[in-house]
Formats: sequence, C-alpha cells, structure tokens
Amino acid sequence: MGKTSQLNGVSVASVASKMSLIIPVLFGLLFFKESIGFLKAIGIGTALFAVYFTTKKNTTTIETSNFTFPILLFFGSGIIDTSIHFIQKTKVPTEDTSLFSSFTFLGAFLIGCLALAYQHYKNQFEFQFKNLIGGIALGIPNYFSMYFLIRALQNEKIQSATLFTLINIGVILLTTLIGFLLFKEKLKKQNYVGIALAILALVLVSF
Repeated sequence: MGKTSQLNGVSVASVASKMSLIIPVLFGLLFFKESIGFLKAIGIGTALFAVYFTTKKNTTTIETSNFTFPILLFFGSGIIDTSIHFIQKTKVPTEDTSLFSSFTFLGAFLIGCLALAYQHYKNQFEFQFKNLIGGIALGIPNYFSMYFLIRALQNEKIQSATLFTLINIGVILLTTLIGFLLFKEKLKKQNYVGIALAILALVLVSF
C-alpha cells in the first residue's frame, strides 16, 4: 500500500485496495454457499463503480511499469479479508476472537523486528521517535478494526458479501468526507457521482 501510494498516488492505492472487496464477496458466495438477492447483487456492482469514481482524480494515471504494486495491493487486500473470513468460520471460536487478533499482531511485530534488525545490519535503519508514535497510533485502531470485523463476521444474520461491501463503502465515504472537511480537498464532478453511487449501494445492500 505504501509503495503504491508513493509510485502511483493515494487515489490509485484507494481504488486498488477497496475494489478488492470483490474477492472476499466471491469467496463467500462460492465457498460458503452464501446467497444474495438481485438488489444486493446490483448494490455490490454499484459499490465497485462508487469506489472508482469517489477516489478518481483527473491526474490519476498508472504508468505501465508501475502496474505491479497496484495489482499486488488488489490481491493482497482481497486475500487478507478472505483469510480472516475463512479462519473466523473454520478455526476461531467466538471466545478466542481477542486472542486470535493479538497473536496476529504479535506475528506482525516479530516480523517487523526481524526486518528492522536486517536493515540495521545493512546500515539502512535510522530510528526516529515520531515513527514509533505513528506506529502505535496506527496499530491501535488497526487492532480493533480487525477485532470488530471478526465479531461482525460471527453474526449469522449478516452475510459476508453484505458486510465487506458496507465496510468498504463506509470507509470510502468517511475518508472522502474527512479529506473535504479537514484537508480542504476539492471534489470533482466524478467524485460527486461516486458519492451518490456509494449512497445508492449502501441502500441496495442493506435490503
């Protein structure tokens, strides 16, 4: 995600990561035999267009040589959500949700330590206190987002196709609103189209 943002821009990274919702949605339909009605199917399709138009900027271009990272981000994000869904359904009892989330982040911490040790060995690492603070500030909401995602997937009344669509559209709408109000980002015509499609998708999927 970081590399895609650096090489292709934040808009491309947003599109690649959020469009990946189609992977866990298809997995739920094919593997767990979930069923969706006509309106929800239309809503999911509308959500994909909403993601594209909401995050699209006039300057958004992808150089052919830089296709690799958006593609990796698309499949990586989709595989993460799909893996969480599969493990939650087959391996994790409800009472062990927090334990599973903790061990997942412990694994990420240990891998990060190994990566930092290697960079230090290669004289490529320079400690900055702001990075530590930023990591903690990012890690805490990430932990709880994963925890509550698993708890939501455990709710038998909500199908995963509906849940992943609602989450991704909700994130897109929220980040667009924050960008507009907090960072004074200017919205293009296609962004307004995307917002309208996102709201329509939320209504259709919620039926």
